Amino acid sequence: MDGVGILWLRQSSSYATGERNRFSFIAGPIPASVNRMDVPPEIWLVDDDADLRMLFRAALKGNGFHLEECANGAAALALLETRKPDLVILDVDMPEMNGFQVLAAMRSQGHTFAIMMVTGMNDMESRIRGLDEGADGYVGKPCGTAELLARVRALMRRFPSLNPKGTKGMQVGDLDIDFASLTARKGGEQLHLTRTDYKLLELLSNNSGRVVTRESIMEHVWGSPNGGSHVLDTHMWRLRSKLGDRGEGPKIIENVPGVGFRVSV
Repeated sequence: MDGVGILWLRQSSSYATGERNRFSFIAGPIPASVNRMDVPPEIWLVDDDADLRMLFRAALKGNGFHLEECANGAAALALLETRKPDLVILDVDMPEMNGFQVLAAMRSQGHTFAIMMVTGMNDMESRIRGLDEGADGYVGKPCGTAELLARVRALMRRFPSLNPKGTKGMQVGDLDIDFASLTARKGGEQLHLTRTDYKLLELLSNNSGRVVTRESIMEHVWGSPNGGSHVLDTHMWRLRSKLGDRGEGPKIIENVPGVGFRVSV
């Protein structure tokens, strides 16, 4: 099972389009040191509008996602004490605790799962506020199911944990990273990585053995392919320093000049 470089065909269902029995190319064999999931992403729908929940429920469950529904923010935060979603679809305009307050509570607890805001307030100020406070995307009401699924697919491209074939962990030498619990250790010592560090490492490990282009990294991690090479180079330099990945000897993250980066696990 070790090694990469072979392409194999897999027959599967699409979680985002509803298409069944699609064949897709998967890079493999899967390295033994990378654990893989084969369960649908878990999405939480937090909205006090029962009609909207019914509409979104049909679209998401019909496309293979596991769905949990909460009629208010307090219920979502209570559920979060025992479980963790892959994506939260969060309505802004809710009584008692609005979506911005729920968003702030989730992020203040250190949770890094994807959050998409749903709001009828389609002004630029509300959008900017949500993104600045930690949301990863938004959709405006009224919203059709086609747009909802398109936005979920966009987040799937940015968040490997939303991909059922994504990695759960990464091991290279004495480096051990768990993407589910957001913990990292090297030689038994805990590393203090940022949310962006984990997203970058998860993207690279999902493409183990392959070069991930600079543009792809910028789009998946920062949300835009045109964020500038300086941002990526600076962050990568800091991340590799945290991993002890500088100096002589084999590298955990390999820089392919002018192209991108690669890890082999």
